Amino acid sequence: MARLMLRLLTLLVVAVVVGWPGAARAAEGQWHVGAGLGAATFSGTGSGFGPALGLQGAYELTDMFDLHLELSASQHELAPATSTRFYGASAGAVYKVDVIEWVPYFGLYAGVYRFDGEVIPTPLKQTELGIAVPLGLDYSFSRSFAVGVQLRYHGFLSDPMSSLGDAPYFLGLLRAEYRPGW
Repeated sequence: MARLMLRLLTLLVVAVVVGWPGAARAAEGQWHVGAGLGAATFSGTGSGFGPALGLQGAYELTDMFDLHLELSASQHELAPATSTRFYGASAGAVYKVDVIEWVPYFGLYAGVYRFDGEVIPTPLKQTELGIAVPLGLDYSFSRSFAVGVQLRYHGFLSDPMSSLGDAPYFLGLLRAEYRPGW
């Protein structure tokens, strides 16, 4: 009987802890600024992973939708003793699945991308238009500070023959974000 009571009490405590409502972290009209470090690769080129840097500015339209501006740069070795830098500027919308401490999100960006180097992955051009699909998870320590991870796929308009293209670009960033509440 004592074991049964202990189990019921444990289940009650677990139910209360799990079911306790969390404080909402999102606020409409709030600005975000952030940065991230990570790695990037051009799939199918044999370039391996190169270091990447990302900068972000965002504005919350609602509790669930943000507008984002993302700037990124990465370095890649595409052939022996040759490298290229890849720069991107993209803007788009993000849908946040939840607004508690853990915030998963996904979105769609359109952007302009530029290579600065001797070798460019075929069939890409020096300057490209394209789309990016971010997928991420942020953890909000407070209303002002969050950290997270973002994975992003980039497809390019000059490579329309395949849904993924011959040289899609993948980016992974560990990010930190500040919400000044301007």
